[in-house]
Amino acid sequence: MKLETHTLVSEEHVGRCNVMLRSLSLHCAVRPVLHDDGSLTARSVDQLRDEWPDALIISRTEADQRTAEQLTGHPKVRWWRSHNIRATQLVDYFLLAEQDRVLALDTDVVFLRKPTDILDWVSAAEGASPHFFYSPEFDPDPSGIHWLPEAVPDAPFIPAMCCGFAAVQVDEFLDLDYLENLIDRTDPGIVGRQRFVTQMYYSLMAGRLPAQRVASLGERYRSGPVENLPPCGDRVICHYFGSAESGSGIEGVWHSYPHLQPMLTL
Repeated sequence: MKLETHTLVSEEHVGRCNVMLRSLSLHCAVRPVLHDDGSLTARSVDQLRDEWPDALIISRTEADQRTAEQLTGHPKVRWWRSHNIRATQLVDYFLLAEQDRVLALDTDVVFLRKPTDILDWVSAAEGASPHFFYSPEFDPDPSGIHWLPEAVPDAPFIPAMCCGFAAVQVDEFLDLDYLENLIDRTDPGIVGRQRFVTQMYYSLMAGRLPAQRVASLGERYRSGPVENLPPCGDRVICHYFGSAESGSGIEGVWHSYPHLQPMLTL
């Protein structure tokens, strides 16, 4: 079985997306689902299809059409999705998933080693496995998560998590009725923000699941540029690789993982 991955891609980050997929494809067969944020050019789409023949590239227009009917009866979710492109990472990833278990990840992730935990989970019997694995993020505190006690009082949530890398049992995680209620309860001034709101809702959606069905992937999958993280001999991912926001990650990966150097071209 191919690992189905879901990633939101912009024209600016096509190079990063290729690095991410190249590093993952060293270890397993991949079925990438790439969600166009509306900025991809025809040339970039052709280039992505050439490099990743098995990829499903979903244009913004197609995504709007395919999700419209599924969001009937959930007007607040539909409003949020139409006003915040990052909502794609929560709504579209799972409404448009083709497999029951998928990996949601950002373009600025690099796989340093085989993600054995994820691959074993994909092939495991559903009844005995968590429904949600996440990448922990500790310092600084994940942006957005600190809003939760005031934004949605009394709602359970997962602290210290990053939504840029999550393994998800789709039918257990995505509950549109619950998400509709969360949005309704959240201060409109927060819902309208472009950044970190999606991460907040990931945390809340996972927080409603039974505790035994949610698991951190631990230090080996911790989010952060490798040069900023504590020593870990079997680290699996580097997050924020080539990130425009941090401007870090590239040199750390380059020097620490020379076997990846041929593909570290953005």
